Amino acid sequence: MLPITRNVAAAFRPTAFSIRLMSTKRIFVGNLPWAARTDEISALFAQYGEVKATRVMIDRATGRSRGFGFVEMEEEDALKAISSLNGSNFKGRDLRVNEATEMPDRPPREPRNRF
Repeated sequence: MLPITRNVAAAFRPTAFSIRLMSTKRIFVGNLPWAARTDEISALFAQYGEVKATRVMIDRATGRSRGFGFVEMEEEDALKAISSLNGSNFKGRDLRVNEATEMPDRPPREPRNRF
């Protein structure tokens, strides 16, 4: 058996180049029409690059769209999409498109009195 002379972990450590290749941005898309579907939003953003994921947020109580969603793309493509699509008209609505930010932590909600 040969002795391991190299740091094995270093072989699997991501390099700056591989991190850059894997860097994606999450884009917030607001003011969506209620009838907007994920495949339509993906097609809209695909004009600017490869879309990794698309999600339209749904209201649990009604099952309808909440009017906003998220798209995940490569960083360069995302910046192009944001600058091009922000304020553009999609099915009669002016979209609000910008880089998504993390939601702040909220304290736990008090249980509602259901009586």
